[in-house]
Amino acid sequence: MRFALPIWQSRVSPVFDTAGKLLVVDADDGREVARTEETIGSLLQPYKVQRLCELGVQALICGAISRPLACLVAQSGIALVPWIAGDVEEVVRGYLKGRLPEPRFLMPGAGRCRRRRGGGRGRPVAQAMPDDPQPMSFRDPFAGSRKESGQQPNGETKQDTTDS
Repeated sequence: MRFALPIWQSRVSPVFDTAGKLLVVDADDGREVARTEETIGSLLQPYKVQRLCELGVQALICGAISRPLACLVAQSGIALVPWIAGDVEEVVRGYLKGRLPEPRFLMPGAGRCRRRRGGGRGRPVAQAMPDDPQPMSFRDPFAGSRKESGQQPNGETKQDTTDS
């Protein structure tokens, strides 16, 4: 299995979107067998995901990640383990032992359900473990609102042309 973590100094980078480096780890039977560092700082977001695919990454362990970028990661078939913080070596060991996300690895505030505007129920942080490399699924936040408001994908509003 090959997984990656965005790194900043000796810690998991707090935001994947702006990360400059990736640590790519190859593992077999719960043991690390190889690692490399990749520079990704100059890449635009879609190209960061493309680079993960080119590297053969099966899981991405990261801190915060924007919804659009998380959607790209999920659509590419890469398992996503978000909201992780801490020392890179401890996080790698924790992932290899199947201990992510233990509370000590979670970013502050990530261990609780979050409420959305409008009083909707929050959802717990989704997880992907080494034995279950299934990608997280995200719904398009704009899918229903465009139809209801008449908004076109280019941002213009459709005019009603029917006569009353």
